[in-house]
Amino acid sequence: MNMQKNTSIEKKELNSEHAHIVNTKNTLRISLSKDISIRCIDNLYSAIDDMLKPKNFTAIDINANQVSSIDTAGMQLVLALQQQADICEWQFSVSEMSDTFVDLSHLLGIDTNKFNQ
Repeated sequence: MNMQKNTSIEKKELNSEHAHIVNTKNTLRISLSKDISIRCIDNLYSAIDDMLKPKNFTAIDINANQVSSIDTAGMQLVLALQQQADICEWQFSVSEMSDTFVDLSHLLGIDTNKFNQ
């Protein structure tokens, strides 16, 4: 894990085969990789949870434009992060969504507009 000092908060960055996670300026930015499935959810959730522990965030932003394979476990992770943001009164957004991500959202009855409130 790369760690660099930022003037306002400590910047942390984590690269894995399933996501690039970085906290900057009180925003946790998560760029999901191509495959977000039950096989990787435990490790991905643990990595994200470790980054969230300082609780010094005001927003979570997920970039899902690279996602070409996602299952219900992957979508549950996104919804759990949205719920965490709601509880902590943080902003939550999925800034970019692949067609695969949007298709699964609609198949599950999830309005993708609610990801950007």
